[in-house]
Amino acid sequence: MKKLAVLVCLMFSLLLVSLPAYAQSEGDLAKEGLLLGECVMSEESFGFELKDYPIEHQKQALLNLSVKFRFIPEVSNDTSLYPDFVDMAEDIQKFLVDYPNETDYWEILNKNLVNFVMDRYTSIASLRIKVDVNPTTPRARYERYSVVTVTRPGQCPLIAQPST
Repeated sequence: MKKLAVLVCLMFSLLLVSLPAYAQSEGDLAKEGLLLGECVMSEESFGFELKDYPIEHQKQALLNLSVKFRFIPEVSNDTSLYPDFVDMAEDIQKFLVDYPNETDYWEILNKNLVNFVMDRYTSIASLRIKVDVNPTTPRARYERYSVVTVTRPGQCPLIAQPST
């Protein structure tokens, strides 16, 4: 049990070190005046959910995904930059179906999913994906989740948490 705890701590440490370049600390954003200025004053965010999504990852699983994002400011002036959320949902489903390593922890899968969406949809300034993993076996009878949030440099972060 003690070895497992050390392994989990090590995995989370590696996860934090490997965050993408567009993730910024709150201190960096505050220096740029983003947390104290217009970012805090208003937030226009969008989102969607994939409910009861069956997947074969770590055996059988049933997921609920909550996707929340805000756009770069240029989207309000150029509607061609506005992505269709249905396309985004379909890309997420394809990512999950094609995910190569079925033994990855859910936290790693979610981090890779967020990186995939941010790389594919450059008009997104900040993105948060919450993956709820529903219990599917007597051993895994606990509800659990992973939340990953990233913000591009110089952009406003998401403020409100996803619904639980």
